[in-house]
Amino acid sequence: FPNNFYEVLPGGSSLEGTLTIQMVGASGLEAQLFLPNGQPAASQTVALMLSHATRGPWWPAQSTTDAEGVVRFPNLPAGEFVLSFKVTAGAQLELTETPLPPGSTVNLGVVKLR
Repeated sequence: FPNNFYEVLPGGSSLEGTLTIQMVGASGLEAQLFLPNGQPAASQTVALMLSHATRGPWWPAQSTTDAEGVVRFPNLPAGEFVLSFKVTAGAQLELTETPLPPGSTVNLGVVKLR
């Protein structure tokens, strides 16, 4: 996964002992998006922004819906994020903090955009 990181706090002290860094698998996300008029968001480009609670906007992603409005994002960082969706037609939606566990795909089901 391309964006694993280890945060080292400032302080100038040396590290004693062994430091083990473990890489985690990517998370996935899928949903069926509907436009405000009730129609599936078919063949729409979807911009997704993951926002971290303390770091703000952190990870942008883009994908395209299929004919039924289903969108898949297969390689996202694991963590808990606010999800902001926006489609080509201009409809959008922000979802509260959503956990994305490593190595699995979260299915949000039907998501109605505004």
